[in-house]
Amino acid sequence: MTFPWPVLPLLLLLLPPLPGEPFPLPTFAPPNASFQHLLVASTGDVYVGATNAIHRLGPGLAPLATATTENPPNLPNPNRLLLETPSGRLLTCGQRHHGLCQARALADPQHVLATPPDPGEGHFIAAPDAGVPTVAVAHGTFLWVARGSSGTRLVPPLTVRHLEGPHAFSGEGLGRLVVGDPGDYGLHYILAAPTGTHAYFLLTRRGGPSEPEPRTYAARACLADPQLYSYVEVPLDCQAGAYPVARAGALRSGQHGALFVVADAGAGLLSALCVFPLEVLETEAEATRQACYSHGGGVGIDLPRAAIAYGVTSHCTHLPQESSELYPCGDEHTPSPIVSLVPIQAPALVTELPQLTAVVATEEAGNTIIFLGDAFGQLHKVFIEASRGSVYSTVRLSQHSPISPDLLLDKTGTYLYAMTESQVTRLPVSKCPQFPDCTSCLGVRDPFCGWCVLQGRLHVIPI
Repeated sequence: MTFPWPVLPLLLLLLPPLPGEPFPLPTFAPPNASFQHLLVASTGDVYVGATNAIHRLGPGLAPLATATTENPPNLPNPNRLLLETPSGRLLTCGQRHHGLCQARALADPQHVLATPPDPGEGHFIAAPDAGVPTVAVAHGTFLWVARGSSGTRLVPPLTVRHLEGPHAFSGEGLGRLVVGDPGDYGLHYILAAPTGTHAYFLLTRRGGPSEPEPRTYAARACLADPQLYSYVEVPLDCQAGAYPVARAGALRSGQHGALFVVADAGAGLLSALCVFPLEVLETEAEATRQACYSHGGGVGIDLPRAAIAYGVTSHCTHLPQESSELYPCGDEHTPSPIVSLVPIQAPALVTELPQLTAVVATEEAGNTIIFLGDAFGQLHKVFIEASRGSVYSTVRLSQHSPISPDLLLDKTGTYLYAMTESQVTRLPVSKCPQFPDCTSCLGVRDPFCGWCVLQGRLHVIPI
């Protein structure tokens, strides 16, 4: 990759990272708080899902409103899912009552707009178990929701739910991922995100009872397919499988779309950052569908390419060659769920940081900048050049709490929101306007900044 200021990448590689921010950062840290989820809404406001509360904050983290979710009183109700629906509602799901959800007003989270009138097993959405994440994508009038293996088998690991109308929050008439015995697979969902016409999921799971070691997969389903006929999984190998267990992920859409994954060896040792181009993921998913639809799962006698996952009593077929094009989102007669037997490989770009817990990426002047959170409350800023990542700044946000996987950019890409167990912090993505001269510019080593000779000041490099 090229950079408008050629000397900057060399400086970033030669100089050690700066220890922190020179100016105070806006924070939100109410007493005795316990935070679980963070959301930046389309309005620019920030929402915090906490135990017994939903907080609405302004972009600068000034408190605007707080809703109480303690029900019944005196019993903790941690937040298990927090997102904005396409119709501009705030969807919140708590741990209590088997993970039931409510739709609330964005402007006033205390105002409940919809709740299951007669909740039953079909309305259970979020995993009620502590430590079992629930992730979801809201599109149109549907919610694609994935939850890891938990103590109950009442709810499949991936379901599609109604968001509006009389069947809101239920999966009546909609698809679900069929899994023989969820306990055999140890499913753990990490990320759900839409891009283009698909919903993507990042997960770790075992191959079955005879394959006890977990590995990482990217799953894909059509957003126009609420029956999940189009579901396909592709295994991901970070550094030739040296880091098999994903801990956090971020999906970036656009021309240079990619899935950013931080993973480790499963023992809390050093973590790695691997990047899987979205174009490669799409190509492999389509090749997997083609192999299972029309070639019985293979591309030759000795080259198995695809199979049916999760012990489902189905098989790859020999439908006409054009079937994958005629049914881009699958159909009742196409095989599902499909898993690729060919992993996608990616080199590790960063390997020297321990116990990474969060990742988000942005692009500036054709260069990729990645922000990584760790289990020790630190935020690392990383400049990617070619196949190498260089940490150019590290900020400590907490002494005792890990950075939450909900590491988010604002809608303009100007600020970054990081959350720990009891604090939300807003950080500037670039520190360019804070420094008055060229010496300061060289010292800060910020790849977003360039020195404007004619104007005699530091400026943000335009994209």
